[in-house]
Amino acid sequence: MNLQEINKTKTSILKLLGDNCVYAALLKLKMLIDATADYTLREQYQQQRTAYDSLLQYVVAGAQDTGREKILQDITQSIYTLTDLCVIALSCNQSYELFYTRWATHSRGTIGEIVSKYDNLAKRSQLLQAAPASRLNQQALAEVKRAAEMTETDMFDQVWTRFPLSAIDCAAVSSVFASQQVPGYFKGLLISALLLGSTKFYDPSKLNLLLDIYINSDNDDLQIRALTAAIIIIYQYHTRLLGNHQLEAKLRLLDDCAHFRNDVMSILRRLIYSRNTENISKRMREELMPNLMKINPDLLNKLKGKSGIVDPSELEDNPEWADWLEKSGITKKMEELQELQFEGGDVFVSTFSHLKGYPFFNIMANWFMPYHDSHSSIDSTFGPGESPLRKVIADAPFLCDSDKYSFAFSMGSVPEMQRKMMMSQFDAQNASLKEMTSAELPDDKKRQRDMLANRYIQDLYRFFKLFSRRAEFKSIFDSSMDFLQIPFLRHILDDKLNLGVIAEFYMKNGFYDDAIGYYGRILEVDHNVTPQVLQKIGFAHQNLGHFAEAIDFYKRYEIVNDHDTWTLRHIATCYRALRDTGNALVYYKKAEKLAPDNASLCLNIGHCLLEQGKTNDALNYYFKVDYLAPEKHKAWRPIAWCSFAVGNFEQSENYYKKIIESGEDEVQDHLNYGHVLLCSHRAAEALSQYRTALVMEKGDKVDAFTHDFDADAHYLVEKGLDWHYITLMREAVISRQFKQQ
Repeated sequence: MNLQEINKTKTSILKLLGDNCVYAALLKLKMLIDATADYTLREQYQQQRTAYDSLLQYVVAGAQDTGREKILQDITQSIYTLTDLCVIALSCNQSYELFYTRWATHSRGTIGEIVSKYDNLAKRSQLLQAAPASRLNQQALAEVKRAAEMTETDMFDQVWTRFPLSAIDCAAVSSVFASQQVPGYFKGLLISALLLGSTKFYDPSKLNLLLDIYINSDNDDLQIRALTAAIIIIYQYHTRLLGNHQLEAKLRLLDDCAHFRNDVMSILRRLIYSRNTENISKRMREELMPNLMKINPDLLNKLKGKSGIVDPSELEDNPEWADWLEKSGITKKMEELQELQFEGGDVFVSTFSHLKGYPFFNIMANWFMPYHDSHSSIDSTFGPGESPLRKVIADAPFLCDSDKYSFAFSMGSVPEMQRKMMMSQFDAQNASLKEMTSAELPDDKKRQRDMLANRYIQDLYRFFKLFSRRAEFKSIFDSSMDFLQIPFLRHILDDKLNLGVIAEFYMKNGFYDDAIGYYGRILEVDHNVTPQVLQKIGFAHQNLGHFAEAIDFYKRYEIVNDHDTWTLRHIATCYRALRDTGNALVYYKKAEKLAPDNASLCLNIGHCLLEQGKTNDALNYYFKVDYLAPEKHKAWRPIAWCSFAVGNFEQSENYYKKIIESGEDEVQDHLNYGHVLLCSHRAAEALSQYRTALVMEKGDKVDAFTHDFDADAHYLVEKGLDWHYITLMREAVISRQFKQQ
């Protein structure tokens, strides 16, 4: 079997199990078993085949068995596991994926052996550090540290690729988390290994370990990491886990934990917020950075000190700088980004994405390494011993661990003077952000756990989006993250406030499909919901182009509040989008009664009347618009066109002249002005306007002009012009173009 056939067979087995076709799945599995030629796998397969045959015989015999559901669940789980074992066995000699190459490297060792090795290195380090300062062997200490870091990486790879974890493996991993001597960063690293392994092949033992860590650990960071990993796994396999009573029971126990519900919602919100990261990065690239690049060089030079470096502390106090920032809109954009950052938005990913090329990130495990300034790579950057830089970076509350490493490495190449300046500013920002969060959120414990969740999810995001071989990994960040599908956690989500927070986020950031789902769930769980929810669902449908559905929800809101101009206008807009001009006009008129001097409403009423062929009535509304908002010039084009349509060529010409003189003229304005002049028997002047229209066309100018001119020809015929004369006029315009070429 080649890799394509292996994966195709696995997909088929998973689908059959999902459809409860267990016998057919067993037949498919036999193909994989036979291909492996593995005696142990064949024996395990035969056991499950025999167990399922026996179960079917009992069913046919009419025997009552209260444990039947549990037996079926065990058989199904065994088929899943056997399928994955076959895939590993068949792929390891063919695939160059990291998982299979690392599996081949570590398959003969045991997790327990690595734990023992790590313990021995820790003891050796303690012995070396116990020596008097004068006799401290720094070289030996550095060698032990590097050996320990290599062992941490080996342990990560073992836990990640071991499938399934045996009882002995689980005991070895549990001993690491129970030990007071093992550093917290290593435990945090192993949590990511458990997560990464489970995203490749589901292993109930790994999920149970994560939930046990959350229950038993007294470390906030480890708890949040473990629960985040568990939620991601449960989401990825939520269909497969349906009916898993053991998992349900464990999660019910967690409901009694002090922070569980808040932690779940914090993690779910931040996973959902990560969907907006690409939009934030796009704003940084397309809005903020281009404007910053437009800074006047003379202004920049004025701000540079003797060192030739802009001191950030001086920028805020410089009136010229502040004025330019305000006028350019940068100040507003930076305030918006700062607000996004405070809400948990990932505003740094676009900046730090260019700083993941350091050798440190060539080791996959290091993408998940919690930041600790005792790492040998930090020693190599700043030198051994204490350094203010180490503390400033470690304390940065708004940087995830991956970005802290990137920032530290980037500082290694910065000149000392500039480094000190940047560090002082960075330190001040740390203090400012801490003060801001303390003022906004009085619940220190909850705030701390929220920030831990935010930073860990950002670390995961960087790996799954930036790692060079990320295509080999299944990423939650590429999914819809519809957590309403998870039955195990729905009782936490099914709170009006929690649903509302997520729905508002989706609405605010343009994820309208998702917003509809969450607002719809609010309607299901709370029949006394505020009517604005109906209005918001309508708006979301409208933005998706579901105009009939939008009208339905808007009208349900209208029953409660029929004097809401905004809703009436949007109903009218939806009807117009459906080409139902009659109903659109009815609702625009309703809105007009509430806001008779609204220029936009009058303009839309004019458009509806024009579409109905009531040109004179439309003209009256367009003149009203021009009276109400003369500075906006919105009514000039429709007045000019309607005047032409009713034969008032002089009035039409006056308005086309005004449009052209305003500098807001477009191709269609010159084309239409040409029509007016042609119908006024001023062919030479018409030719000039047509020529201008042709020159302004985009792409193939002649084809574009011909299309636009021919589309309007029937209006000229209606005004009494001969068809042949109209065609020849078009040809005269085009011939001039070719003569000039």
